[in-house]
Formats: sequence, C-alpha cells, structure tokens
Amino acid sequence: MNPFKFISAKDTNAAIAAHHQNNQAAFLAGGTNLMDLMKEHVALPNEVIDLGRIGLKEIKETANGVSLGALASNTLTANHILVRKHFPLLSKAILAGASAQIRNMATNGGNLLQRTRCSYFYDISMPCNKRKPGSGCAAMEGFNRMHAIFGWSDQCVAVYPSDMAIALSTLDARIKVSGNGSQRVIEMKDFHLLPGSHPEKDNSLSSGELITSIELAKNSFGKIGLMLRSGTEIPMRLRWYLLP
Repeated sequence: MNPFKFISAKDTNAAIAAHHQNNQAAFLAGGTNLMDLMKEHVALPNEVIDLGRIGLKEIKETANGVSLGALASNTLTANHILVRKHFPLLSKAILAGASAQIRNMATNGGNLLQRTRCSYFYDISMPCNKRKPGSGCAAMEGFNRMHAIFGWSDQCVAVYPSDMAIALSTLDARIKVSGNGSQRVIEMKDFHLLPGSHPEKDNSLSSGELITSIELAKNSFGKIGLMLRSGTEIPMRLRWYLLP
C-alpha cells in the first residue's frame, strides 16, 4: 500500500471541499472495497477522506417511501423494520451478498460504488482497460467463464458485483448526490454505466460528488411478501408481480 494523507471530514461540505482541492483523493466509508484495491496497488490515492463523522446513517420514512442514509451499514439496512416491511426484496438481496462481517462494515453508498471488476483487474501484471485505459483486456483471450454475456464491449467484459444494486434497480430507486455547491438526483437505471469505450468509468458521478441517500418509493412488493408469509390469497391485480 502506498503512503497517503488521511483527512477526517467533519461534515458533507468539508468532505466535498477536500476532494475539490485534490481530485486524486478517495472517499472512505466502510472501506471494504477501497482497502482491497489499495492493498493490491490497483487504487493509488494520495489522500483518503474519511466520512465516518459526517452522519448520513439514518433510515427514515418519507411521505412517499423510505430514505436510506448513504453511510448506513448494509446490516442495519437489511434488518431495519421499514426495509423489511416495505422492501423485503432489498433486505433479501443484501443478506444474500458477502459475509456478515463485510455487511457490518459496508455502507449503502459504498456498495453502489464498488468497482466493476474481474480477476485481471486485480492483477496489476496483466493489461486491463478498466485499471489502465488503452492497455487492453486480458480477459478477452484469457479465463472469462464468469464474465459478462450482456452489456460488454470490446474494451471490457467484467461484471458488476452488487446484489443490492440489482434490487434497487428493480425498485426504481433514486440516488441523491451532493457536489461542490450543488445537489442532484440520479435515477438508479442511469447510475451505473456500460463499459463502451470508457470502461474506467463505472458510474455517472462527477468528480468529487458524494452520495448522500437512496430514496425508495413504496410499491406492492412489500404487500405481496406479507401476503405470501401469512397465506393470504393475492388479488388478481397484484399477481402479475409473481410472473417469472
């Protein structure tokens, strides 16, 4: 791991301002993906901005649904009563991924920001357009059995690893982000990017933007889940959700 400067941001604005001053810096939340990348010399930030003091951990009910704080842990999110009641699909997706120890540390925002990757991405002795644009893709002629069959390009065939993100896409989640003096909302379907000719860019965030929350609107998935568990007959108008 290369030497780096460590900054503990006191709030969201301070974290964004610190990154604005140094676009080579990396935000640190749970660190379950970033630390691996730094140890393998895949990510080489010269500065790490710790987000542990800035809050953003609340999970709360809103007028239209539920708001998930970006820094709430995956464990807290999966087991929260609001998520289990209204979005059991999300709860099950989170619990299906990783280990309990990782879920205890991993955050909602960090989960979405995992790098799309394969074994060649982690091996710095091999070419990888995602790690070093223009160097080539070793997976094309190498071991690629577990690689993408949809959405790939001749630049990259890696797959995205998050179970949580798939559930959020199904639930039409919206991602709130803050930048240098501005805020915006990104539809979940527009958040992650296909590799195209720029596989090094995984998502639609601009440099220095920070995820603050994930917004979910209530839907019929939760109601169906409760009916199935209780043995209640599901009305015809809701049965289409169960179609394969």
